[in-house]
This record gives sequence, structure tokens and C-alpha cells, in this order.
Amino acid sequence: MENAKIKVCERLCKEFLERAEALRHHEKECNSNADFRWFVYSPRESGALRRTSMELTRALADLRRAG
Repeated sequence: MENAKIKVCERLCKEFLERAEALRHHEKECNSNADFRWFVYSPRESGALRRTSMELTRALADLRRAG
């Protein structure tokens, strides 16, 4: 495994966790108990989380590739 690929994955993991926390915080502010309301009331936060999730998935796939 390449050190650079590992660092990218670490950075994306941290970013994912930060964005997940921001979404949870926003959900608490809305006093919502339904999961679907995250996407209705916080499109910016949920979109950023989905984007980071996709980038992390791709980085992890790159990490598993040989070479």
C-alpha cells in the first residue's frame, strides 16, 4: 500500500466524520426524529456527506488495487 493513498483515505475519513456530525447537529436543531427529514431540512449537509462518502469509497477502492 502506498503511503499517499493511505493519507488520502485518512483525510476523507476525518472529513466524513465531521460532516456526519454536522448533519446530526443540524437534525437536532430541527427537532426531527425521521431520517428522511435530514434530506429535506438540510440538503447542504446531507449532500456534502453523500459526496464525501462517494469519494471515500473510491479512495478505499484505489487503496485495495495492486500497484
